[in-house]
Amino acid sequence: MLPSSSSACQPFDFSAHMERLVAHVVGNCPELSHVKLEHMLVCVSRCRHGGRRGVHARLVPLRFQEGATTRHLGERVYRIPEFTYQGREILYLVYFYLPRFLESPQVEDKLATVFHELYHVHPECNGDLRRFPGRAYAHGPSRRRYHERARAMARRYLAAADGDRPWWFLDYDFTTLESRVGPIIGRHVGLPHVHCVTATGRP
Repeated sequence: MLPSSSSACQPFDFSAHMERLVAHVVGNCPELSHVKLEHMLVCVSRCRHGGRRGVHARLVPLRFQEGATTRHLGERVYRIPEFTYQGREILYLVYFYLPRFLESPQVEDKLATVFHELYHVHPECNGDLRRFPGRAYAHGPSRRRYHERARAMARRYLAAADGDRPWWFLDYDFTTLESRVGPIIGRHVGLPHVHCVTATGRP
């Protein structure tokens, strides 16, 4: 049962609720069974501007192609430092932009965004993105078709619901949710900085 703001004793932890939803999605979607939640951290980022236009979510890989920790560009070598959280090695950060993410009018739209970002995870969950052939490796030749694939997964997920609704908070826009559950908080994590070193490995 959704608590009212008068009964909410603590702030609503959006990251924690999204983590439970992501775990349920991964556990019930064969196309995402490769996603290892222990290597993912769910975060939030505040939008500077309101409205529905703009980025709603973003998956940030913490490794280069095929899971490499370094990348050579000419004489320079770029290195991604190891990122740990509570003893876990984190290979992916997934950000949800608030309040924009919650402003989509339909639950299916919001879940399609969740599936869109999770499908970016490399099939080996090695810290790299899933890569498609060609220059548009992140989404393939058509971003629209990529998102429609994510939407189809979201529809199957909703159709298979057995009464458990871990996405209940997605029924509301940001203002309505906040009025029902109280202040909305979330995990804010800055992006790790990629270091540039020489080909010999010296700074």
